[in-house]
Amino acid sequence: MDDPSGRAAIGRAEVLRIARLARLRLGDEEVELFTRQLNDILAHAQEIADAEPDASADEEPARGGAASLRLRDPGAEPDPLLAGPEAFAPAFPDGLFAVPRLEAMDEDRSP
Repeated sequence: MDDPSGRAAIGRAEVLRIARLARLRLGDEEVELFTRQLNDILAHAQEIADAEPDASADEEPARGGAASLRLRDPGAEPDPLLAGPEAFAPAFPDGLFAVPRLEAMDEDRSP
């Protein structure tokens, strides 16, 4: 089903068909709510697909949609979060974090 703006839209009948396939019983209010929510999701996805990044003069023209999103500069430093824990852990024997013993934990805590 399409809305007057030419974008894809989900109608009440489609929500009921999907609910039937999923073996869900929906009340009238739920059907209206899900119809509205699914159409909001489609509209948002269309906004993302329509978005074009800012193109500078030295870049090739954007093709539009998700395919035109600019990629990270290949000369940039790697993201430190992509490194494994062994890269930043003080000690990482056998794939486990080695934590120094705390003297405060050695105290006798008996009553």
